[in-house]
Formats: sequence, structure tokens, C-alpha cells
Amino acid sequence: MTRPERLISISHGNIPSKWAHTFQVMKMAEALGCVARSVTLLTAGSFLRGSVYDVDLWNWYGVDRTFRVVRLPAHLRIRDRYFTRYIDRRFDLAAALYARLSAPDIVFTRSHGAAALCVRLGLPTIFETHAPASDPSLLPVLKVAQRRHFLGFVTVTKALAQDYAALGFPPDKIMVWPDAVDLKRFTDLPDRLAARRRLGWPLNDIIAVYAGHFYPQKGVPTLVDAARLAPDIAFHLVGGWPKDIEEMRERSRGCGNVHFTGFVPNREVPQHLAAADVLVLPNSAKSADARCTSPLKLFEYMAAGRPIVATRIPAFEGLIRHGENGYCVAADTPAALAEAVRKVATDASLSQRLARTAQCEALQFTWVRRAEQILARFQPDRG
Repeated sequence: MTRPERLISISHGNIPSKWAHTFQVMKMAEALGCVARSVTLLTAGSFLRGSVYDVDLWNWYGVDRTFRVVRLPAHLRIRDRYFTRYIDRRFDLAAALYARLSAPDIVFTRSHGAAALCVRLGLPTIFETHAPASDPSLLPVLKVAQRRHFLGFVTVTKALAQDYAALGFPPDKIMVWPDAVDLKRFTDLPDRLAARRRLGWPLNDIIAVYAGHFYPQKGVPTLVDAARLAPDIAFHLVGGWPKDIEEMRERSRGCGNVHFTGFVPNREVPQHLAAADVLVLPNSAKSADARCTSPLKLFEYMAAGRPIVATRIPAFEGLIRHGENGYCVAADTPAALAEAVRKVATDASLSQRLARTAQCEALQFTWVRRAEQILARFQPDRG
């Protein structure tokens, strides 16, 4: 692989935020910075300085300074501390023009609009998307997919790759690479009791942990209903937008074994996972997300060395294998989920075997390996 001299990564223009995709963008920028000689990440800024500028991006996202961040003034003023939207045509245009003036070796982006504009401007572009094929924002990219400067695109599940090929994207330009994990954040984790002491969690409880957003497709409503059926197990839910937390509080009313931690900086997530007896992936099978999700928490769960209980959805096929590196149950079934969590938490032999296998397999899912293989696959034409 020829190592790129200069690479520009274009976000959706919404860093920092609590959206999971921005964590993925920052992790990829960090990894690309370990592979390319120079990486610049573009995100949105404003003409009048706002509190968004005061967020410590490196701590919030748990990344090292292997790249630089440039804010482009796409707004008059950003009043909130964190962005709450991520489709911004003004930013896409500003980012594409900035990239054109910078003339990088490669542009890497998850922004549909920026990808299409960069290709039209003659910039070698790698596009990443996890969107369902029905998403209309894919159409501008589809229109330029046959062009020479569209190097190809990355997605996270085989099901999505099949959907994109059926939509008309050239199959030879599609690469499947699931999301990944930063293993250095999972070295020297405290043991279960030490992690609980640091967090102030009860030492003797059986604890199941979920970390992530509370959207219906993530299966958190099912998880809360499962907790009601397992009063002997404490369920700690880490993350969630405030309004979603309140909805789940209401759903769990009268259920004293459900606890809400709220958002924590990414660097603190491993400690919460380490405190668990069981880590839960309760994703729903009732939405298109079941074919296109590649949750960061899956790979963090694997690296944390704790057993995983996951629901059966197409996106997890091949990644979580029942009885080998995880325990799988039918999706959207609270009783089955509660029974599985209890079984894994109380069967020490099963728990240790599942956790050990998953932790070993996490070694292949690193961000740097992901970045290396993507750049090796999609080399620009230097002719």
C-alpha cells in the first residue's frame, strides 16, 4: 500500500455531539492519522464563537491527537454545547471547497453531500455509509459512483452491501468492514469489584450493563421490560438523550432494579463495562436498522472481557455466534432476554468461556487495521 501523504476526513459537520456516528468518525480519523502522514478532520464552526468550541474533543471522544481538527464557519453562532443535527448542505459545500483548495491525496467522508461534491470536483474520494438503501440521501452519491474519482465506499454489513449493489452501486467498489475498537483503552481494566468501587455501584449485585442510545431500534424498551421480569438483577443503562431517559424512566416506573447513568465521556465507558457481570445488546428486529447497524458497543463489549447477551438480527450474523462468543436470543422478547441474562450471569463456566472467546476475537477488529485495509483497497489512480 502506498501511504497517503495528505488525507482529509469530512464529518457531517456536527462534532462534538452525542450522536454515535460522530464517535465513529473521530475513531476513524484517529486511525487514519496513524496510517496517513497528515490527516485533517473538517467539521462545522461559526462566525461568532460559541460554547461548542470549549468542548475538549480529545477527552469527549477518547482519541489521541494523531490528526488536526479544522472548523469551517457554516453558522452565524452555535449556541449549544453539542450539535443536535447532522444534515447541513452549507457545511458540505464549504468542506468540499476547502478540500479542493487543499488538494489532498484522498478524501474520506461519511457525508453524502460532501462525497458527491468532492467527486464532482475531481477529488479521489472514499465514502462510508451505514444508511439503509432506501435513504434518499444516497442518490447524489449513486449519480457519481461510476466516476473515476469515486474510489469506492465502505459499509458495515453484508446485508447492506447486497442492498447497495441492488440499488446500482458498482459491486467492485463496495467493501464490507464492521466497526472496531480501540484496544489500548481496554488494557489494564480494573476487575469487577474495583470498577464497582470506583463507580459507587453495589459490590454484591448481579449487574447487567447496556451502553448506548435508547432509540427503539436499539431495543432498550425490551431491555426495560426484561428487567421487570428479573428483579434479582440490577440493570445499569449508560447513555441516552435526556428525553429518552425520561421515557425509559416512565416505562420502568415501579421497577427498582433499573438505573440510569446518563452520558459519560467515551474514555470512561470501559470502566462501566468492566463493572458488569453481563453486557447486553438488545437490538430490535422490527426496523431497517437490524440490517445496517454495527454498534461500536459490540466491539467494546468484546474487548471488555465480559460475557455478551445479544438478540438475533441480520447485522450481528457472523459477529456474535451463540454459545461461542456470545449468547443469542430472539429479538423483541423480554422474557427470553431476561432468562438469557440470568443464565449467563449465574453460569460461571459459560460466562468465562464466552467472555474469553470474544475478547480474543476483538484483536482483529482494531481501528488502525480497519483504516489500513480500507486505504489499501481503494488506491487513487495516479496516472
